[in-house]
Amino acid sequence: MVANDPAQSYGDAKYIHLKGEKGDDEDVTITFGAGLFSVMPKSGVALASESYKRFVRATYVHAKNPKWDPLLPGPPPALDLSSLFNRARHWLVLQTRSPFIILRLDDSNWKEILETFETRTGLKVDRPAASDR
Repeated sequence: MVANDPAQSYGDAKYIHLKGEKGDDEDVTITFGAGLFSVMPKSGVALASESYKRFVRATYVHAKNPKWDPLLPGPPPALDLSSLFNRARHWLVLQTRSPFIILRLDDSNWKEILETFETRTGLKVDRPAASDR
């Protein structure tokens, strides 16, 4: 697969909206299009849309809270989403030089989403150990 292959979409994901150190979630569809990654709500305009080339870091962890590269723009260090979901989940944090995207992936599709992301962007997804399972 290359960046210009036909679009692939995955439902059963949640986009995390941050308000300070807390967050809430929204059901979304993740789409890998011709050179563009998009996060679409059930209705309305894209919540996030980035060129594959803009991503500099992708971090996946199965834990109560997501992880990310603290040297890049990202959530506040004290971010705690464990009360939102109260158990270990599949988290994917995508970072560029400015915005970042936090996604909670479903048990049924998280592996395929990570594989598609790596194939489309050419960026390897980091998988640090989770310390808060």
